[in-house]
Amino acid sequence: MASMKNRWMALAGAAACVMVGAWAATRATASAPVPPAAPVVATIDLEEVIKGLKEREDKEKALSAKQGEYQGKLNQMTEDAKSEKSKIENMPDTPEKIAAAKNLREKLIRAEFEKQYAERLLGELKGEMMRELYVKISEATKSLAKRNGYQLVLSNDQNVPVGSGDPDAVLRAIALRRVMYAAPELDITSEVVTELNNLYAAGPTKR
Repeated sequence: MASMKNRWMALAGAAACVMVGAWAATRATASAPVPPAAPVVATIDLEEVIKGLKEREDKEKALSAKQGEYQGKLNQMTEDAKSEKSKIENMPDTPEKIAAAKNLREKLIRAEFEKQYAERLLGELKGEMMRELYVKISEATKSLAKRNGYQLVLSNDQNVPVGSGDPDAVLRAIALRRVMYAAPELDITSEVVTELNNLYAAGPTKR
């Protein structure tokens, strides 16, 4: 009888040890830090996105047309100045010639001013266009990331060449490099281009 009792006590003790061990393992597992999940990463090639935008193409055509208008105006002013100069050179030395020469100088100064104004204005318009496109690219990228579960989208600059020659320029280019390598399957450049071109085709009311 005592032997049977001892056996039951031994079995009970073993079971208790197992239960304690299991409890301790569970506590250890629960208290151990859970490693964070790997982020879902995507990349885009900003230069290729800009190249692929229909809106960029249309706006650059509009800027080219405006540049053509300014250039036509400047060409006409130049031709008028040449014609007037030829007439003045054939005039006798009179007060009228002096007045005409002064008037011509004013026209040449005005033509130079118009040229500088046109160049500066067109440069500012192009800069504003690029800024607007960048904002739209940023918004479209954010929208795609939220929709597809990307937690991080990087601008992939791994294909931007680092030149040679000027060591300071080379060091600056290296210092500005952000991506050394990105697997091609991470690239969503075409998706961003499609998203923006669809929004542009839909018109302002659909954006």
